[in-house]
Amino acid sequence: MRMGVGFDLMRFTRQARARYIVPLLILLLCLSTAQAQDVTPTLPGPTPVFEAVGARFETDNYTPLIGEPFQLRLVVEVPAEASVTMPQIPPDWPPFMVQEIGEVTVTNYGATTLYELPMTVILWLPGDYLTAELSVAYTMPDGSAPISLRVAPGTFTVPSVLDEADLNLRPLKATIDLPYASPVLALGGLAVIVGGIGAAFWWLKKGGVRPSARWRLNAGRELEPGEAAFAQLNRILTEEIPALIAYPMVADCLRTYVERRYELSAHDMSTDELFELIDRQMLLSEKQRNGLLQILDWADLVKFAGLEPASSSTKRLVNVSLGWLEASEALFARQAALERTIADQARAQTGKVRTVQATPRTGRSGE
Repeated sequence: MRMGVGFDLMRFTRQARARYIVPLLILLLCLSTAQAQDVTPTLPGPTPVFEAVGARFETDNYTPLIGEPFQLRLVVEVPAEASVTMPQIPPDWPPFMVQEIGEVTVTNYGATTLYELPMTVILWLPGDYLTAELSVAYTMPDGSAPISLRVAPGTFTVPSVLDEADLNLRPLKATIDLPYASPVLALGGLAVIVGGIGAAFWWLKKGGVRPSARWRLNAGRELEPGEAAFAQLNRILTEEIPALIAYPMVADCLRTYVERRYELSAHDMSTDELFELIDRQMLLSEKQRNGLLQILDWADLVKFAGLEPASSSTKRLVNVSLGWLEASEALFARQAALERTIADQARAQTGKVRTVQATPRTGRSGE
């Protein structure tokens, strides 16, 4: 009896498992699928687009050398409808020296606009550097207050050109390779130089060319201005001095003559200043004035403008100067004679007046 009852219970259990458990699992699976479909979110309208906004420094060379110019760009990203006010960067913008600032370029990328300000900068010392704090403002078209963006700093490293592991001593200045000179050649060159200096002094002592006509005239103060000038011009003519030296010597000779004859300081004046003084004091006739001006202009062209006259022109210049000097002396002699005559007449007139004033008047005897 027990065996039969136990047999029936086991059979019943197997039948119930096949009949009820399988449909129950299928029901649970369907309920879970429906619940997952119910929790799926539904967003109204289109998906929003988030715009990039920011400012930064960019470059193609983050390790420039000392004193090497490199390109630095200020890049600003804002919404497409925004307007940006770029900052003013001075030439001295520590730690950089700003060499050049370019034009702002604007590029549109749909919802974003990119502003770029290029500049050329230099760093003068080795080390690590950051760009200075900087901000950029932009405004929206709705009239709202400007929005300030902090520019992300750029980092730069200027390497040292010195090797810290190299302990070798070097000179402060680069060495210069000098060619080898034989002592014999050096002594020979020194002997030539000393001989040349001695020959020059000997020549000057014998009456060679002096650098200035003023010096030569100072050696003979007993000569009159005209006599000294004639002697100087004749010596230039007979010694066949090169034209580049003779032209300035002739000009100095005539300036010294004018200075001594008319008691002027002609050597301290330019040609224009000299002739302003001559015209103001009416020292020369128009013909003599123009002749002297032409001679001094020729000499100035050689002395200051680098004109190279022909060697044969020295004789012509000295002859013209001698003719001018002879005419000037004749004119000065006439002027001096005229002044003496006027002075004599004035003295005679003065003496006559004094004689008349000293003679007593004689009255009539009958009175």
